[in-house]
Amino acid sequence: MFNRNPYFDQYFKQIAEPDESYHYYFYVMKFASLTKHLIFQSAAPLFNSHMIVCVTNKRVIICQMDGTTGRLTGATFEASMNEVKNISLDKGLIKTKVRITFSDDSVAQFKPNNICIGLSNHKIHLLKLKEIYG
Repeated sequence: MFNRNPYFDQYFKQIAEPDESYHYYFYVMKFASLTKHLIFQSAAPLFNSHMIVCVTNKRVIICQMDGTTGRLTGATFEASMNEVKNISLDKGLIKTKVRITFSDDSVAQFKPNNICIGLSNHKIHLLKLKEIYG
């Protein structure tokens, strides 16, 4: 897997806009549904979705990752901070709940683990986001 700090640091520096002062990102995995587990059994983990969510001072970027290689697939969603009404973080013992509310009242909610093996700055970035948006 390529979910390592230098890989994502380099990617977000390449796509950074000139006036972005920071980029804090974290890893999120959503498990395949129960139906997929019942149908595909041992192959169900292939249907897990892996994402990197990056928050900058200008935008929110959600990038899809390939589940086997850990490389970014190129499928991204970007929203300007002008479209974001609120970002809230609730830190729990094992997971942090990140809730992004957009100006049209739609919500994107993520529940990343507080630690991530291979992505050592994952926890640091969650703590920085908690300081900023907490």
